[in-house]
Amino acid sequence: MTPRTHKRALRNWINLSATGILSAVTACAAQPRHAPRSPQTAAPDVAAQETPVGPPIPAESSADVSAGTPRPASEATRAAHAALREVYPFKDQQDFEDARRGLIEPLPNDGEIKGAAGQVVWSLRPYLEYIKQGERAPETVNPSLWRQAQLLMINGLFEVVPGVYQVRGADLSNMTFVEGTRGVTIYDPLVSAETAKAALELYYAHRPKRPVVAVVYSHSHVDHFGGVRGVVDEADVKSGKVKIYAPAGFIENAIAENVYAGTAMGRRASYMYGNLLPVNAQGQTTAGLGVTTSSGQVTLIAPTDLITQAEEVRTIDGVRYEFLNAPGSEAPSEMMWYLPKYKLINTARRATMSARCTTSTSATSMAILRTSTRCRPPISRPSTWRRSADPTRCWRPVARPCAKASIAGAPR
Repeated sequence: MTPRTHKRALRNWINLSATGILSAVTACAAQPRHAPRSPQTAAPDVAAQETPVGPPIPAESSADVSAGTPRPASEATRAAHAALREVYPFKDQQDFEDARRGLIEPLPNDGEIKGAAGQVVWSLRPYLEYIKQGERAPETVNPSLWRQAQLLMINGLFEVVPGVYQVRGADLSNMTFVEGTRGVTIYDPLVSAETAKAALELYYAHRPKRPVVAVVYSHSHVDHFGGVRGVVDEADVKSGKVKIYAPAGFIENAIAENVYAGTAMGRRASYMYGNLLPVNAQGQTTAGLGVTTSSGQVTLIAPTDLITQAEEVRTIDGVRYEFLNAPGSEAPSEMMWYLPKYKLINTARRATMSARCTTSTSATSMAILRTSTRCRPPISRPSTWRRSADPTRCWRPVARPCAKASIAGAPR
């Protein structure tokens, strides 16, 4: 593909709105309820995709299935869920304590965020009304997914450590703020401009209103860059007032996955996240990876600075960053970084505190291998994960801002 072809595709991507790119693929905008569009981001924490625990479960007869009719849990489903309850430590509440740590304020108005025309592009309300803390999972819901959903309901603005803040529950991903010498650096500005703007406003409600001087895209999936125009103006990027950092190959892979393969990827994501289903015990119980996907305006501003070396050190707004490229791990273009000043590591989607990819906790951080071929598409192979993760062993983080929530304090 020639540079001219890339340039034309990038221009088309930037000029298209969310309805022009992905809602046409998933038909989310036509749904009567709040049904956010599904981006082609990482697969959810695959409770439903895990190898079954316990004895083989007999298949259900196709004669018992009525298309489109919600049904109670079958004997096979109940047996599978009962087996999971015997295997995993559901009584352990440490993850809930970690997820609540540092909470400053929950999202206002049950997380409802509207677009310029008054349409709802994001709301936690249907989930908060259905998913209650401390309640047992409905028979139709995998208990591990239910636990993950309860953790995801812990939302709002959090202090990870002094100088590092994060908004959680305002989209599929989280948005992180790092305070530097002149202003604020933002990590991964969500899916939509509307949700990213709301997250920034919540941060400013509790912290000094200093300018956004840099944005860091951790990888080429849309939930980590789509809201960028909600937090910075492209004119400021072009003038040099704002820098945007991304891993090598970011633009090529963002275009390949979101434009050239957008139809297939969007369709896959709708099946994967179940975002067109009603929010209830026989429909959707979050997307697993996060709550769900917003349906606002997807945007993109091209990076000004690419991290091209395997290991590269940069200073951003007076803060030292030790970048580590991890291409082909969870995304074709991806990187991690460590901030010695804050003893903070950001691994994007490359690792999670999960027991065999099933009993997910509230954080994506350096812990159990998440990118095995059993849990991820073939691009994420254990050998690739290991090669890019090995250098992180010299890092000594105490704070980890990530995809779901963050852990602050001494590592366990």
